[in-house]
Amino acid sequence: MYPLYGVTLGTKVYPFGTVPTEGSDKASVLNINVSKMVKQEKAHMYMSGQSSYVYKDRINEGSFGVSGSYGVSGISQFKSSLAAYAGNAVARSSKSISVDYSAISVVGVQYIDFENLNVGSFLESLKSSPKDLCIDVLDAYNNVIKAAGNLDVDILSALKDPDDYKDFIELVNIWIERSNTFCQKHGDGIVVEVTWGAISCVQMTMTAKEKANSWQYGGEANFSYANPVASINVKTTYAGSNSSNDAKVNVEWQSFWIGSKLEHQTNDWVGKLAGKSYQALAEVDVVTKAPSMTIKDTPKIPDFVEPPVSSNLIDKIDKIKDLEGLEALAKAQAYEQAKAKDKTLTLTEFLNQTDEPSNTSGISKTIDDIKNNNVNTLASEGKIESKRDGEHHSLQVLSCSASGSSATADSVGTSDFLNIEGCVPLGVQIANWADLFPWLARGFYNNVEDFKEIESLQLRVMVQDLLTLSKIYYIADNCGITEIARKDTSKPSTKSSQLADAFANGAAKLQQPNADRQKVYKELGKDAGAIYSLWNEVGFLRNCELGLGLIKGDKSVSEKLSGTSERQSYSLESCLFDFESANYHAFSDYYSLLPLITPDQDIWIFGPEQGGLSSIYDNEVVFSKPNKKIKYLSFVCDKTRKVLSAQDGKVTCYPIPFSAAEGDIEWKGMSVSSNVSSQQGLLQNLTELQKRLNLFNAWSFSSSNWPTDWTPKKAYNQKDITKHYIGLI
Repeated sequence: MYPLYGVTLGTKVYPFGTVPTEGSDKASVLNINVSKMVKQEKAHMYMSGQSSYVYKDRINEGSFGVSGSYGVSGISQFKSSLAAYAGNAVARSSKSISVDYSAISVVGVQYIDFENLNVGSFLESLKSSPKDLCIDVLDAYNNVIKAAGNLDVDILSALKDPDDYKDFIELVNIWIERSNTFCQKHGDGIVVEVTWGAISCVQMTMTAKEKANSWQYGGEANFSYANPVASINVKTTYAGSNSSNDAKVNVEWQSFWIGSKLEHQTNDWVGKLAGKSYQALAEVDVVTKAPSMTIKDTPKIPDFVEPPVSSNLIDKIDKIKDLEGLEALAKAQAYEQAKAKDKTLTLTEFLNQTDEPSNTSGISKTIDDIKNNNVNTLASEGKIESKRDGEHHSLQVLSCSASGSSATADSVGTSDFLNIEGCVPLGVQIANWADLFPWLARGFYNNVEDFKEIESLQLRVMVQDLLTLSKIYYIADNCGITEIARKDTSKPSTKSSQLADAFANGAAKLQQPNADRQKVYKELGKDAGAIYSLWNEVGFLRNCELGLGLIKGDKSVSEKLSGTSERQSYSLESCLFDFESANYHAFSDYYSLLPLITPDQDIWIFGPEQGGLSSIYDNEVVFSKPNKKIKYLSFVCDKTRKVLSAQDGKVTCYPIPFSAAEGDIEWKGMSVSSNVSSQQGLLQNLTELQKRLNLFNAWSFSSSNWPTDWTPKKAYNQKDITKHYIGLI
């Protein structure tokens, strides 16, 4: 499902960047066109999907990646940032890979013209339900302020002494109750700006005609670390530099568009490619075959209409002479939030907390966990969220790729200024209600403190884990390790292909709506489940993005020596890799290997072309296909150094990150892991969020967003309205 489908100007937004899923509640709250459209023409093109021989920022992720975050508190923005992701939506078989070539075209930006509105006229532009409830809150607010004028103390002092100011406290509670009711029914904010455009995508699926051709691990194939604008042809995507133009591969094409403005271009694009053989496509850079994706005709919308403000509403709003007391009421509302979690908390204690610096240790821990691959996907205690947390469908669904289908979509709207024909929202700006109407004042909790696990991050990591493991066991099967014998000889051997199928199936299930991690884990079966349990416990094997670099002494796996179809030896030659220097690029001229966890939770090493590591000598290493006489070397995990070792530490295998292939380095082998820690967009999202939250105290208040010289008749200033972005561009 397209993550922003159905969103339009004025769509209400709930915590964690969510919108209602059905009914009229999903429509815009705007009743009058108070918007304008600005022309913008821009097109972006990129690759995404699966490739074992190419690294680009979106390869092995998904068709669409949502960036940005929204939330009224630090924790909600944090969860939103983690969910802003599109996983690889289709887990392919051992014989297929799939790549999407996508174009995103911007046509214009529609925004609420706040510079020509004030609180009264904007309130009149809303539909009856939000307008009436908002006026109810205004009435309650005016009653509080009027009563405050008769107090012999300031508002905060009265709040600290509820026994002596019962009547006043009752009015404050009525205001808080009405304010909360408004937010329950109409969210914490609305979409105030939409970037409109369309998306075109052609999907190429390459399937080997023979199983032996499905993976070309090791050998002489070179992996490419491509920069974002690099041109990559079909054969390189399929099998790196080892691919020839006559590989026995079937190629199928599908296409879809989201926003009919690109329907014609999409059909033209796929028409140039469909029906052609692999041989005819091998040298083709699919991106260059795309027609111009720039949309020239900016959508027209009706003229801006300044809503007339009723005299009754003017009277109510004009009672607000200034915003004195607004901060105190924002703190009162925030105190009610805080008391819901700690019933013993006093107002004085709360007010002292509000002046403390924000605590973002939870974000720091999460960033470290991601970088160090310490995310425990099977933990179920201490979570900050659960499946039941989401009353509404997220804007940032985990699996939002439309790959594998011919899905088409246009925007949804009920009014001529909301239904932008042929276009869909590509990005939105969201504003909190409290920054649009001062009497909806509230507090924002900015702390993101330490906790154990986050459901959305666990899900995200587990998807990548299962995709990686499915690839590893398909490769093992193709390398001749078709079965894995059990230590208990009464148990039958486990087929590698069946393990790979189990992981691929699990990855696909995890990308369905409302996926249950624990259920998917259980359905892996005992053998695959035991493997995944150790993989998750070890954690650092996720770093095997380019496989493992083996070191014995100062030597690594180099030239192929003598061998047979059952046993192949390779020379060990001097390698300049130094663990302390982390110069992983030193492995580029050597064969990289792969870990293989058995159902008995032993760890073997296999590659580069056939069989597992059975023997290692001073100058030679031997890989053999399994038989009753062969015993593979068993490696142990060094969790401190994050390496695998054997022979009492004399042999060490080091996980190699993608970054080792940066630049024009010739690199033997292929990528294996789609590691979350290598996805810079996620880490950048979290780092930027932490920097933003660190600017605040533990609590901040909407009252601080309103200028001190504000009066009801003053027009809004766009720069004064705090906005949050969510989008694909």
